[in-house]
Amino acid sequence: MPRGVGKSSNWRMFVSYLTRAGEIVPDEGVPFTALLTISDPTRGAPVFNDMRALIARSGVRIEDIRTSARVATRV
Repeated sequence: MPRGVGKSSNWRMFVSYLTRAGEIVPDEGVPFTALLTISDPTRGAPVFNDMRALIARSGVRIEDIRTSARVATRV
């Protein structure tokens, strides 16, 4: 999508899976995680907050990525 513009405003994400030899995919499916970066190329619109609210309303579970830094002192 050049410049973040697609053919439609009705975007979808399809996820497919591969099974290992001898494995069976459960009927209820397999949990997965998708990491998305959504931004306004002009950096003018509140795209992050708007998209987060839209995705949350659709019933998708949203979690922030939390990072931590551990500093160890060596003597």
